Amino acid sequence: MIVCATPRCGGTIFCIDKAKETGASFMGELSPDYIKDLGRYGNLKQANHETAYQPLFELDDYLTHLDHVLSPDKIYLVNESVSLALTSSSFRVVTRNLDRAFRSMADLVIRSAPGETPEMVYLIAARFCRTQLESNVLITRYSEITGKPFVYYEDLYKSKGSYPHFDSFPQRDRLEQLFAQLLRVETEKLGKR
Repeated sequence: MIVCATPRCGGTIFCIDKAKETGASFMGELSPDYIKDLGRYGNLKQANHETAYQPLFELDDYLTHLDHVLSPDKIYLVNESVSLALTSSSFRVVTRNLDRAFRSMADLVIRSAPGETPEMVYLIAARFCRTQLESNVLITRYSEITGKPFVYYEDLYKSKGSYPHFDSFPQRDRLEQLFAQLLRVETEKLGKR
């Protein structure tokens, strides 16, 4: 089964909890970014994510998983490029507070990129925040149009609410300007929530 979620909105822990509840196996985030020696993330999620859970796939194993995404005994998280997975998703997780999600993402990017210049970290965080906006808008609007339910992160989990890496980042003000711009786009697409 597929879980579509806005990044940094509890998708991984939701899948872990759903696996415990159903007895299904959580296979991880199904993304080529986690193909061993090919993907760009490698062990970053294991090293920096709260759950420390993300298997690295061998190329052929990854391709085999594509044939099993609808299997009821396997759970796959999709939180980038969600549009292709929405129609097949069993569960959808979004946020009411995209600003919190942006801060959480920026904090994760900053602590995951030691040695990168502040400009490069800004560019990486900006790209991920744009992905968060896209995922949140697509999942929410898809659910509204189809009547398929979604759950809000805030109804299931409590945010840690503290982002020390983001708070001390030299380009924090620039990121906050980006967040404001992206939140305006969300309001234009979905209205006030």
